[in-house]
Amino acid sequence: MLYVDGGVAFGQVNHQYDGGTAGNTFIANFSRTGWTAGMGLEYMFTRNFTGRLEFDWVDLGRSTIQYDPTVITNRSEWRDSFGVVKVGVNYKFGGPVVAKY
Repeated sequence: MLYVDGGVAFGQVNHQYDGGTAGNTFIANFSRTGWTAGMGLEYMFTRNFTGRLEFDWVDLGRSTIQYDPTVITNRSEWRDSFGVVKVGVNYKFGGPVVAKY
């Protein structure tokens, strides 16, 4: 079975810049809300076991560290996005519910 999925993503993003010989270290921590979308393949091996392979893309927006507030170009920017590959095995407990009269 092929499937697609998507939804809201939440994450904590941490960036650090070491100023080198100047000795300045800049640290920025952000709690972010973004989006995720993906697709996968699930295969039923037996009545109770399935296996799946899935790829998801997560995008949490952009982050910026401003090193010197008087110089607008003295900053770093990051695109906080990444891909995730998931492999899984599922076990289905029990069987179908059958009503008896």
